[in-house]
Amino acid sequence: MLDALALERLRSDDPVQFKLGVQCLPADGLAHEEGMAAATRALAHSDADVRFLGAYQFARVAGRGEIDITAALPALERLFDDDHLPPMHADKRDNVWFTASANAIGAVARFHARRGDQGALSTMIAQPGFRGVIALPAVSLAPDTAVYLDVLHRAMTEGEPNPPPRSMGRIRRHVAATAIAAMHWRKGDCHALEELFAHPDEIVRLAAFEVVDSAAAKDENIDGILPAVLRTLERQEPELSETRHAAARVLLWRVFKEKRPRIVLVNGVDILKIPEVIEERKTFRRFAREIARNK
Repeated sequence: MLDALALERLRSDDPVQFKLGVQCLPADGLAHEEGMAAATRALAHSDADVRFLGAYQFARVAGRGEIDITAALPALERLFDDDHLPPMHADKRDNVWFTASANAIGAVARFHARRGDQGALSTMIAQPGFRGVIALPAVSLAPDTAVYLDVLHRAMTEGEPNPPPRSMGRIRRHVAATAIAAMHWRKGDCHALEELFAHPDEIVRLAAFEVVDSAAAKDENIDGILPAVLRTLERQEPELSETRHAAARVLLWRVFKEKRPRIVLVNGVDILKIPEVIEERKTFRRFAREIARNK
């Protein structure tokens, strides 16, 4: 619900008050007729900050499926090229993620995903560069993610073999690999996940381990995938060093379940003796001490 102050700001002709009203819209603000109208007006505002804030409001609700943003789609799509950094995010320099464009693309992609509009979302994902990268994560919101598997595989395998750090090509591959790994995790397909653990591309391997790491952080049961994690640690090729450390970080969650353990067995292997687990455990302890000191 919108209180009297919120409504006063959204109705105001004062640009500062209107901007504040859009910025302070509550989570359910777009469910209110005046909230939706104000956010839609904001998308065409002359102030770049207001356009950004309007697009942000749509981006944060589009994936929930509770609010119909169909009427705002044309205005959001007109912002797809509004990739100038708004003044309120001037400290982010050239970070395109903090733009009206990024929020508008994300909002429309999430809306199509929730609606199950495979054609519209696939078209957005297939866009080269920034647009396709922003649209990719929306796949996880689709009622049936499996129908996007071919699109995701193309995004994961296309492009140069080793894209530079922070490049769009690298981000695109990582996002696609993460979506595929998350799909396999939700299905409980440990065999498919292990194939990603052994993928020739390090970007894909690390993305797969990050999905399992994230699941463990949410206290999901990862016991079924631990044998595959162990098999990854058995490989000693030099180019797999970072992958082994990613696997070790997953095993740490098993260690955390024990109180001052002297031995932690997984498939008969004491994981406390694995070199990468030892290193990652030391790193975690240093990090914990730093946090404690800074409190």
